[in-house]
Amino acid sequence: MFGCAVPYLTGNGQNADVVCTGTEAADSSRDCATGYGRVLSSIEKIIAEISVSPQQRALLQTAVVGLQRSVLSTAESGDRIPGIELPLGVYAAITGSDEAAVSLAAACALVCLSVSLFDDLADGDRQSHWAGYSAGEINLAAATMLSTLPPLILARLDLTPLRRLRMQQILAEGLLRISAGQQVDLALTGTHEVSVAEVEAAVIGKTGERFATYCRLAAEMAGATPKMMADCAAFGREIGVARQLISDCHELLIDPECRDITHGTRTMPIVAHINRLSGADRSRFLDLLDRARTDRRAEQSVRQELREADEISRVIFRARLHYGRARAIVDRLGAHQSGRARLLRLASPGAGEIAAAGAVYRETDFGLRLDQSRSRKEAHNRRTICLTTSSP
Repeated sequence: MFGCAVPYLTGNGQNADVVCTGTEAADSSRDCATGYGRVLSSIEKIIAEISVSPQQRALLQTAVVGLQRSVLSTAESGDRIPGIELPLGVYAAITGSDEAAVSLAAACALVCLSVSLFDDLADGDRQSHWAGYSAGEINLAAATMLSTLPPLILARLDLTPLRRLRMQQILAEGLLRISAGQQVDLALTGTHEVSVAEVEAAVIGKTGERFATYCRLAAEMAGATPKMMADCAAFGREIGVARQLISDCHELLIDPECRDITHGTRTMPIVAHINRLSGADRSRFLDLLDRARTDRRAEQSVRQELREADEISRVIFRARLHYGRARAIVDRLGAHQSGRARLLRLASPGAGEIAAAGAVYRETDFGLRLDQSRSRKEAHNRRTICLTTSSP
């Protein structure tokens, strides 16, 4: 049996627990395994059908190897791929089945894959399956997938022309919001004067709006009411923000290369710490950040200072609140059981997130105890997240 109790904020601001039962978790796991295989098959099929040349087909198939590896990785870690699970989960929550949403999940997964490829290029990463390809070809693969495959998939859906048109518009508007968020993120790189609100806007745009777009597409495809569509989008946005915040903490705590520091990226823990300092301390830390881009010892000093100042644990706490709000939205939806289980699973911490939290807290279960240095208000709001596995 597998159970998870995760906090959320109710409408009156009080904390409460929602429990994902063993049956829900088991059903969700089975849905994930079958859903991923169906989505990968759908992607392989459309690449084979639309490729103009054998060379183009080989390029796109090489790009999909990254997604295939992610699927294998999640099978081992128990984590999940939101680009696949969000559209399947939202559609199942509204209709009771995810079968008709497999093609949509393929389109969303390709958007995620394209964004990841652009990130890898910016970070100077090159996964082994890209051996023999130039950076220009990798960029071409990402641009081709993002600009052509999702719209072509949407155009083939068995829907009324008006609904397909609305979905095309949702995708285009979502990509514009994602681009705007990424632009904010790039503009903040290396800057000394930046606010938490600016970082939050970048996170909401580049990741929150991406996940919200997947949910809007699924809700539109399922014929949701405007209110339900807004709730689904809000759910995706909360999940996106939570996962981005945890990813930023994971980068600072666990990633041996810590590219966020190397590139001068202003993530939430870094900016919160800058703004908490003043005078000579602020100038000292900003100088340390600048040196850390090329000096490994300075980089380690930045990491250590952020951890000792409790900045990372505060951001993890903030992510937990976003997860909690996402779970509250699921309760409002009145979702069908299969979709509800899938959405609740997305609104729970994944394996990588637990690992990041375990590097901060003395306990290893995603913030079982907050540091005693936390304020009384945070201690009052603290709730326990439990991830337990036991035999039936």
